[in-house]
Amino acid sequence: MAFFKRKTPSTATLDPDDINMNSVFDAATEQRIQEIGTRLLDRARSRKQSWLSTAFWSDKLMDWAMEDEDFKIQLFRFVDTFPTLVTPEQVHDHLVDYLS
Repeated sequence: MAFFKRKTPSTATLDPDDINMNSVFDAATEQRIQEIGTRLLDRARSRKQSWLSTAFWSDKLMDWAMEDEDFKIQLFRFVDTFPTLVTPEQVHDHLVDYLS
């Protein structure tokens, strides 16, 4: 139950005319570098998130927090007040007040 989904980025195709002509490599080498880079980027984008990634756990935590309506309300109330809190003690006190 995710409210926010990441957009799937579109992969731009490489136009040989757009290759940087200021490269220190010859055109054929630069073309090959661009092809390898594009292929690596496509592979990275096609992979699902690993359970080791912070994004995976952030999404799981958000999903868990949004399941309980009362908790969600209190969490958003805390988020609204957070910018006004100055000390760690204030943050702690508000967390205890809102989430317990």
